[in-house]
Amino acid sequence: DEIVSLLPNCDLAAKSLYCKALILKSYEDYRESIEILQQLIRRFPKNSLAPEAFLQISQIYFLQTSPKHQDPDLLDMAQVNLKKFESAFPNDKRNEAAKENLTQMNEVYAQSLYEIGRFFERTKKPNASLIYYTKIVANFPDTKAAAMSRQRIAVIDKKL
Repeated sequence: DEIVSLLPNCDLAAKSLYCKALILKSYEDYRESIEILQQLIRRFPKNSLAPEAFLQISQIYFLQTSPKHQDPDLLDMAQVNLKKFESAFPNDKRNEAAKENLTQMNEVYAQSLYEIGRFFERTKKPNASLIYYTKIVANFPDTKAAAMSRQRIAVIDKKL
């Protein structure tokens, strides 16, 4: 913080912000870490650490993804981050890593919904399971869970 306040426009300030964000990330203070990384991106958009900051934000969103405690806002924020990253650095190789983080997040969310659908199917509530399967196909069409959901929809439709 002192380096940033003493040398606000220096590359050393960018490095300090980046390192501070990594420390906060290691302490699992994800919200604050993201805020610091976003500050770095705003203040130093042309610095070589800016694309790395986008990638770190993507990784932090992925770290927070949990099948048991889903927060749909994380998925939305990760998508926004990826769009900003692609817009600011369209030819950066790290875009692929950020896309992969988002793909993995989609898989986790879709798989969780699929498990709920399977639960309703096992408890003889096919209409409830159809709701989850169709939601997966609509919102996460490129996931493994979407492929399995399409199969389950076909099986349930034959029974109904």
